[in-house]
Amino acid sequence: MKKIIKRWTALLLACLLVAGALSACGQGGNTPGSQESSTGAAQTDGSGTDGTDKTGGSSDGQSQDAAQTSGGQKHMTLGSTGYFTTSSADPGTDYNGWYESFMGMFETLYRLDMDFVPQPWLAESYETPDDLTWVFTLKEGVTFHNGAAMTAEQVKACFERTMEVNPRALSQIPIESIQADGQTLTIKTTTPVPTMTGDLCDPLWVVYYTGDDCDYEAQPYGTGPFEMTVYEQGVKTSVKAFDNYWGGRAKIDTADFLVVGDNDALTMAMQSGEMDMVVNPAASALSLFADTSKYTVDMVTGSRATTLHFNLDHPVVADINVRNAISMCIDREAYCQVIVNNTAEPSYGIFSETMPYGGTDGLELTVDRYDPEGARSLLESAGYTDSDGDGILDKDGVSLEMTIITFASRNELSQFCDALQSVLKEVGIKLNVAVMESTSDAQASGDFDLCLSSFAMAPTSNPSYFFNNRVVTGASGNTGHYSNATVDALAEALGAEFDTEKRNALTRQICQELVNDSYYIVFAHQKFMTVYSTAVKGFSTHPGEYYLMDNKIDLEK
Repeated sequence: MKKIIKRWTALLLACLLVAGALSACGQGGNTPGSQESSTGAAQTDGSGTDGTDKTGGSSDGQSQDAAQTSGGQKHMTLGSTGYFTTSSADPGTDYNGWYESFMGMFETLYRLDMDFVPQPWLAESYETPDDLTWVFTLKEGVTFHNGAAMTAEQVKACFERTMEVNPRALSQIPIESIQADGQTLTIKTTTPVPTMTGDLCDPLWVVYYTGDDCDYEAQPYGTGPFEMTVYEQGVKTSVKAFDNYWGGRAKIDTADFLVVGDNDALTMAMQSGEMDMVVNPAASALSLFADTSKYTVDMVTGSRATTLHFNLDHPVVADINVRNAISMCIDREAYCQVIVNNTAEPSYGIFSETMPYGGTDGLELTVDRYDPEGARSLLESAGYTDSDGDGILDKDGVSLEMTIITFASRNELSQFCDALQSVLKEVGIKLNVAVMESTSDAQASGDFDLCLSSFAMAPTSNPSYFFNNRVVTGASGNTGHYSNATVDALAEALGAEFDTEKRNALTRQICQELVNDSYYIVFAHQKFMTVYSTAVKGFSTHPGEYYLMDNKIDLEK
């Protein structure tokens, strides 16, 4: 059984060497450009479309091409495999507002600071006459990209439309009614929402223009420092500075956000100087950006996690013993240290220790170490045997053969699947791996046993974001159909509790229930990364992942 324990680390080292060799090809500068595109729905886990221009070039890292356009205007080129992918240009649907907030096109009433504390943004202040009423005073002098004034009536119409077209809206903020009077916006909720200002930082609630003359798919209008000029789904989004931005015109004149098809192409484009910034590059490529005279590597721990969740409608993983056995076969430490090059921290709980309610102190852990031998013993004690000698354990006619799905834009996720597949094979579980451009359709149809994802669990520091979207019975993101009455009741109580200490206690109770049930296995907490040219000024990576382009970022070349 020792060979099982050693196998994971050996496989991860092999994967890392291969990934590093591929990324290093960018140093040669001879890879020709090519183009591929496809379509898929975007999610917070980045599982959307990955088609794009694949670029290569010389590795001097100081090309002027990315920063200049005709007439000497400042142009910035940014790339990512998953962070600039939208299902459409409509900011009200899916997670499009998240990505378009990244691009500086749309803003929210409140904005998170670097400590996850909500600060007034398009709103100036608020009052709470009672636990169900929030009265916001909106900023004067804000205009949309089409020249219309931002009034409370416009914000009301925007929020009402978002509630109609986005199923996440009412699950996040239970709005009963919205009233508008000049620059005063009054929101009444059906239940108390203690975290209202933080919830309104979520780009689900970006403010955009609504009207009969608005085509959300072709030309949406926001209030941000940049307005859209080109939208090619799954390829690129282009923006230009909005001259009448209320906060002052941006220092960058134009920018392109490119969706790059693989991490090697992304690395090469950054090395060649064809890009000024890349978001969440492959961890294996970080050594290529060690020259601090050319590059800044900026990492910050937020709430993003790498997780497995199960389709509980499928008998093969409905048995908690099977789920716990799989969890015991995940070498969290090796994953964090080897595959993602120390850009993540191992987890046996739910939330990161950076959160006041996170970590594992006080939790009774079902799994607390990598233990394939223990996994095999657990399955045997649960009645699983290899009755037909095919190497796969079975019980009551159900063989332990299952399929894990994940998305293609992050190499480390497929590497993880390969390593897990090998370990599970020796334990007696056959794992089939399906790497997809998007997992959205498979999750919606239930065509999976396990789903490997990466997403921000509490981007506004509100744990209800994760609970209400992913684990509460019937939640829009609860694609594995998990249901626990205790979790539902605790989540409801959390949503109405204003006292911080009591909220933290309720959160940890929910975490204990989730650990007990092993529906969500959170095995790593990721750091959010950007790599950018030292010519980029006025920028710091934000832990909340909502913000990238603003009117302060600059290029000095």
